[in-house]
Amino acid sequence: MTQIFTHSGHRENGPQTENNQSQLQDSQYPIGKPHSREIIDNFCENQLERIFDSADIKIGGNRPWDIHIYNPLVFRRAITEGNLGLGESYMDGFWECDDLEEFMFRLISSKADEKIVAPVMFIGKWIGKTYNLQRPSRAYTVGETHYNTGNDLFMAMLDQRMIYSCGYWKEAETLDEAQEKKLCLIFNKLQLQPGMHLLDIGCGWGGGCPLRFRTL
Repeated sequence: MTQIFTHSGHRENGPQTENNQSQLQDSQYPIGKPHSREIIDNFCENQLERIFDSADIKIGGNRPWDIHIYNPLVFRRAITEGNLGLGESYMDGFWECDDLEEFMFRLISSKADEKIVAPVMFIGKWIGKTYNLQRPSRAYTVGETHYNTGNDLFMAMLDQRMIYSCGYWKEAETLDEAQEKKLCLIFNKLQLQPGMHLLDIGCGWGGGCPLRFRTL
């Protein structure tokens, strides 16, 4: 049995015959010399198969971590867009896997991300190195601007404890409540008891310790 892709994105199963292959090619590309799109698609498919092979993943295989592809656009998107293209094509329903966790584990273990240099990733890295305003040479300028802004800005955007990290909004209606619930959740997980020592780093202006002392 072989997987046959159609423009609608559906997969049909049938015997691998020359008739099936010719019908598929005729529906995608005109008869004659290889179409440039066909060449690119074949290249992307071969590249992705090699990457999967290095992770012991088979296309259309019968193992839980093998990938089943329903739309051939997966090949192009994975090679040209990298892990983002592979992930978003999964969200679009272009492919699936019975054991997605094992599939991802095998890809990561084989360092598949290092084997794909997608154009968008290359351009993004170049822009980041060229125009990144947070580069080390500007660290002092950024830090001076941030910490010399004054508390008026932070008081307007943060909670009463001026905690910068996100709050825990379950059953909370205000930012103050969300931040207090976040701290309580953290302290409950730490299982702190009277007599223990707590070093408060990163809870705003020391907002964590007063709350914990009040609840002990």
